[in-house]
Amino acid sequence: MRISDLIKDQLTYQAEMGQTVLETVRAMVERNIGAVPVVHNGKLVGIFSERDLMKRVVAEGFDARSTCLAEVMTDDPLTST
Repeated sequence: MRISDLIKDQLTYQAEMGQTVLETVRAMVERNIGAVPVVHNGKLVGIFSERDLMKRVVAEGFDARSTCLAEVMTDDPLTST
């Protein structure tokens, strides 16, 4: 089975690098997803996950309303072609 088969009926979401953490987390909660790809000019530049939220935002005391994803996402995720 391919990943595309697993997610074909699910709502997908991608975030823009300049979005706030709060905006992104609300979209994740609404769609019940734990991680989102982060794009800039249509190119994948990172991923933001629940772990990033806890480790890089909450534990560090950042304000989710004013922190951009670019500051706390996991950069340059591994992809296969």
